[in-house]
Amino acid sequence: MDTLKNINIAEISGLIHSKKLSPLELVKNCIARIEELNPSLNAFITVMHDEAMKSASIAEKEIGGGNWKGVLHGIPIAVKDFYDTAGIRTTAGFEKFKGRIPEKDAGIVKQLKEAGAILIGKTNMHKLGMGTTSVDSFFGSVHNPLNPEYVAGGSSGGSAVAVATGMCFATVDTDAVGSCRIPAACCGTMGFKASNGLINMEGILAGEKADDAII
Repeated sequence: MDTLKNINIAEISGLIHSKKLSPLELVKNCIARIEELNPSLNAFITVMHDEAMKSASIAEKEIGGGNWKGVLHGIPIAVKDFYDTAGIRTTAGFEKFKGRIPEKDAGIVKQLKEAGAILIGKTNMHKLGMGTTSVDSFFGSVHNPLNPEYVAGGSSGGSAVAVATGMCFATVDTDAVGSCRIPAACCGTMGFKASNGLINMEGILAGEKADDAII
């Protein structure tokens, strides 16, 4: 299963669709890699173990019953800890938000779930998205998988590390001036900035005041 980290989503999706690969098996593999690597790399703030296993079981039954939702169905994906997740803490790497638990999913999180993606966790980041190293986070610095002494880039450093090491197969991030692309370049993976309006940005720290620290 270790070789799966070098296979792209389209290929893995084909294996799942043809029932050659189980979503449960895939999620277990990702969780095993998180347990092995996250203590040293610190890519995740929150790992959604139980939720991911439950979603994978549902996806497996749906796919087995012929209810195929598309290319993301059964794929373990993480989201930057900027995006609200109902009942799961969303912190932006900021001490003030360390216990913040939203009531609603962000728009893109809702869309991922509707597409059958398996949300496996919330990735570490530079505090409030205000930096390019991911060193400054209340939950500790993110470390580069190529050399832990190097920075992972930012502000979406945890996401790049998670994808580069096979802890998940894709992430959803933000990118105003390189927050996705910079860490991707630092960690040897691909970061893509979508055209404005293509990704639903509703639900990034929803309801929080844009005080001086956030601006």
